[in-house]
Amino acid sequence: RLEFNLGNSMGTIWIGNVSVTELKSEDGVDHDMNKSPLSDGNRIYNGTFDQGTQRMAFWHMEEMEVTIPDVIVNDNGSEDYSRKAQLSAKGEDAKLYQNGILINGGKEYVISMDLIGEEGNAVSVALLGADQKTLYAVNTFICENTDESRVEYIFTVPEGIVDNEAVFRISIPKDTPVTIDNVRLCEVKE
Repeated sequence: RLEFNLGNSMGTIWIGNVSVTELKSEDGVDHDMNKSPLSDGNRIYNGTFDQGTQRMAFWHMEEMEVTIPDVIVNDNGSEDYSRKAQLSAKGEDAKLYQNGILINGGKEYVISMDLIGEEGNAVSVALLGADQKTLYAVNTFICENTDESRVEYIFTVPEGIVDNEAVFRISIPKDTPVTIDNVRLCEVKE
């Protein structure tokens, strides 16, 4: 299935350089594999929540419910097909995470995402070593209003670290649902 979200534009639209590539079936994909950065530099696979069964390829959940609707009808009647992930905690230790993230010491990184939630709702992000005890980065984003906002956190990994099995984790408190999309972890380039 191919999808192109063209919005409500009435003008001429040109679509070029489209390719279709056959991939292995999802059963043949190791979601915890060591992940090289994608061509755009992102180290998070499927940060747009549009791949795999239930659109959750490469992600794991614990005590968290994730809903990714096919379409959201906005207040003005327009349809949004962006596949945002709606998160809600089912327990006190709710988390959404990915294993196998490649991290190199002495480098500066930025974690970013689109965030929607009630004012005051919080989303915590953490980058942990494979042992899940070593902490490379941790930050909490607070929703300032109910509008979508782009949030980001910049951090530096200490010199001498080479970890190709780091864990990226997103956590939310119980009873504070949020919606996220376009999750990214990239090395900051000068």
